[in-house]
Amino acid sequence: MIVISLLYFFAFLITLCFLSKQIDLHFKRSEIKVKIFRGLLFGTFAIITLNDQIIPIHYLSINKAIIITSFSALFFGTLSGLISVSAAVIFEILNRDSNYILTSAVLLFSFTISIFFNRKWKKVSKDNFTPNNFLLFGFILQFTAVLLETVFSIIKATYYELNAELIIYPLITFLIGKIFSTQEQHNNVFIKIKESEEKFRKAFATNPDSININRLKDGLYISVNEGFLNLTGYNESEIIGKTSDEINIWKNYEDRKKLVKELQEKGTVINLEAQFIIKNGDVRYGSMSASLIELNNITHIISITRDITTRREIEHKLIESEKNYRQIINGMHDMVFVIDMKGKFIDVNSAAVNTLGYSREELLQLSPFDIDMSLSQQEIEDLILNMANLESQSFETEHLTKDKRTIPVEIKSTSIFYHGEKMILSISRDISQRKKAEESLQKRETLLNETQRLAKVGGWEWDIVNNSMYWTNECYRIHGLNFQENIPDFLIKQSINCYNPEDVDKVMSSFNKCVREGVPYDLEFQFNSYDGKVKWIRTNAQAVYNNNKIVKVVGNIIDITEKKITEMKITQLSIAVEQSPAMVIITNISGEIEYVNLKFSEISLYSFEDVLNKNISILNSESSANVDYSSIWRQIVSGETWKGTSLSKKRTAKYFGFLLILVH
Repeated sequence: MIVISLLYFFAFLITLCFLSKQIDLHFKRSEIKVKIFRGLLFGTFAIITLNDQIIPIHYLSINKAIIITSFSALFFGTLSGLISVSAAVIFEILNRDSNYILTSAVLLFSFTISIFFNRKWKKVSKDNFTPNNFLLFGFILQFTAVLLETVFSIIKATYYELNAELIIYPLITFLIGKIFSTQEQHNNVFIKIKESEEKFRKAFATNPDSININRLKDGLYISVNEGFLNLTGYNESEIIGKTSDEINIWKNYEDRKKLVKELQEKGTVINLEAQFIIKNGDVRYGSMSASLIELNNITHIISITRDITTRREIEHKLIESEKNYRQIINGMHDMVFVIDMKGKFIDVNSAAVNTLGYSREELLQLSPFDIDMSLSQQEIEDLILNMANLESQSFETEHLTKDKRTIPVEIKSTSIFYHGEKMILSISRDISQRKKAEESLQKRETLLNETQRLAKVGGWEWDIVNNSMYWTNECYRIHGLNFQENIPDFLIKQSINCYNPEDVDKVMSSFNKCVREGVPYDLEFQFNSYDGKVKWIRTNAQAVYNNNKIVKVVGNIIDITEKKITEMKITQLSIAVEQSPAMVIITNISGEIEYVNLKFSEISLYSFEDVLNKNISILNSESSANVDYSSIWRQIVSGETWKGTSLSKKRTAKYFGFLLILVH
C-alpha cells in the first residue's frame, strides 16, 4: 500500500512541477496573484490527498498533505503556504472527521516549520540550499508530524508503518527538494534569458541610434529598429527581406567589404566611418560598430550606426574656419600671437616670423618674456593675469628681434577661445615709422612754438563739427594763462574777458559771422592779459570749408604791443619834427630830398612838393661853391655827425644863413 501511495504521490509531484513551470512561463513570480494562484494550486492537491476516497489510508493522506502544503510555504513564501494550508484545514473542518481539529493543528504546525526554513532559505543563496537540507527538513517535518499524530492518537498505524513514514517520507522530501531545486535553477536561467531578451528587445527598439541585423553573406536585412527607419526614411516593409545591395544603401561598397573583412578577422568592428545613401537620395555620414552573432546556425551581423553627419559638417566648417583663420592672420601686416594663460606662444603668424627674424618653430618655444624689452617680467605677468577678467587691453612696448634690434610696437590684446581653451590674442603693430613721425612732429611743434614765441604769434582753431577749441602755447602766453584743458566754452570766455567791454560785441560779432557765413576778419584791439599787462593784439581769422560747408575757423592772435609803441613814438617824433622851430631836411644817401618840415618851407619859401626828390644842391649859393660836400657826405654816411654854418639861397634868390647839423 505504501508503494501505491508513493506512486500516487510522485504522479502528483510531476503534475505540480508541470503546472508550476507553466505559471513561471506566463507570470512574474513576484506578483501577488501568482502567489495566490500557487497557494490555491498546492491547496487543491493537498485536499485531493486528504480525500479518503482517493487515498483510503488516512495517515498517508495527512502526510502527503503536510508535505504539499509545507513545500508551498517553503518554496513560495508565507502567502502561498498560508493559502494552501488554509484550504487543507477548511477541507478537514468541512469533512467533519473525528480528528479534524488535531489534523488541522498538525498541518498548521508543519506550516510553521516550513516558514522557519523559508526564512533561513532567504538568508542564504538558494544554490547553497542543497537536497541534504531538504532531507533534514523532511525528517524534522515528518518526525514532528508522526510524534503529534501518535501522541494525540490522530492515526492508528503499526510500528512498521510508522518507521516507513520516518524513512520513506524524508526521502520523498529529498527527491522533491532535488526536483524543485533543479526546476528552480532552470526557472532562474529561463527568467534571466527572458529578462535578457526583454532588455535586448527594449534596447533594440528604443535606441535612438540605427540598429540592424543583416545576414553576413549577402547583407539581407533580418531586423531593423526605429532609429534605422528614422535615419534612412524607409518603412520596415521596404527593408526586411532585402539586401543592402538592393536598396543601394552603401555610398562606397568598399566600406561594406572592409566591414565584412574586419568582422571575419576580429569578430568586432568599432567606429567604422562610412557614407550611406538614404531613401530621398541624400548622403549621411555614420559611425558603425558591429559584431557577429549566430541565429539559427547562420552567421549574422548586428550593427549600431550613429548619425555623425552634423559632426562631420561641423568638422568641415572647423577645417574651413581654421584655413580662413590661417589665411587671415598670415595676410596681416601686423604681428599676431596666440598666448595661453601661462604665457606661452601657441600660434604666431608670418608677419611675426618675418619681423622678428625667428622661425615659426623657434617662436613657439618662446614667450612674451623672451621678446619684450620695455616691460618687466612682473608687468608682463600682471598683463596676462588681467586678461582673465578683461575683454581687451592696449599698451605700447618694444620687441627684441633675433639680431638684437629693438622695434617699438603697439599691442592690442583680447580674450578668445582657441581649440576650446581660453587664450589671449595679441596683435602687435610695428610703430617705428609712427614714432619717427611723432618725433618729427614734436620737433616741428617745438619749433613752431618757439617761432611763435619769438614772433609773439599765437594760433587757434575752432572745430565746428566736434565743438572743440585748440590753442597753441603762445596763445596761452599772450593771454597770460598756463596751459589748460581745451574746454571750448571755457577758453572762449577766458579770451573774451581780456578785451575792453566796448570791444566785446565787435569781437564776438566778427567771430560769429566768420563761423556762420565764412566772412574773414582782421582787427586790432587793446588787450588786458591775466598776468596784469596791458597789450595791443591783432586778431584775424578765416573759415575752412569741406564740400562747401564750413567745418573749422582758424586764426591768429598777435602781440603787437611793441609795434604799437614804436608807431606811437614815430607819430610823436613826426609831430615834433613837423612843429620844430628849426628847419628839418631829410634826404637819402644820394642827397635827394625826401622830407622837409614847415619851418623849411617858411624860411626857404619852397613847398614840400617843390623840393621832393630834388637834390639838396638846389639850395647852394655862390659861397657854397668851395665847400667839399663829398668829404662832408662821407663823414655823415660813416655814422658821424657834422656841424657847421651855411648860406643858402631861397626860392626868391635871396640868401639865408643857418647853423647846419647833418646826421645819418
